[in-house]
Amino acid sequence: MKNRALKISCLLLFVVLVSIGCKKEEVLPGKIYLTVTTATAFTYYDDNNSAIPYGFGYGTYYESQPGTYTYSAKIGNITWTNQTYTLSTPSNGKRRNYTLNFYSTGTGMASKLNYDDINQ
Repeated sequence: MKNRALKISCLLLFVVLVSIGCKKEEVLPGKIYLTVTTATAFTYYDDNNSAIPYGFGYGTYYESQPGTYTYSAKIGNITWTNQTYTLSTPSNGKRRNYTLNFYSTGTGMASKLNYDDINQ
């Protein structure tokens, strides 16, 4: 009887230890941030992402939400009308920094969205 109780106790202890050790670590989605950069000042910039304030600071990261956003911009005589970019939340729990960069191509201007995932 004593031997059977010991076996049952050992089995229960084993089950408890295995269940504790097998818990999956929950990885929460990270936050996303957006900055807009340009080598030449905008003549005009309008963005339907409410995280980007009027008169935003170049290179300042603003906390944003995932989604697809539309912008129109003008630098000198180059105009972008109803262009879109999409922000998504990283599933790895890291912070995602997006950069919407407007740059010179030598013969004109272009825009590109890049991102980096960093530990929080």
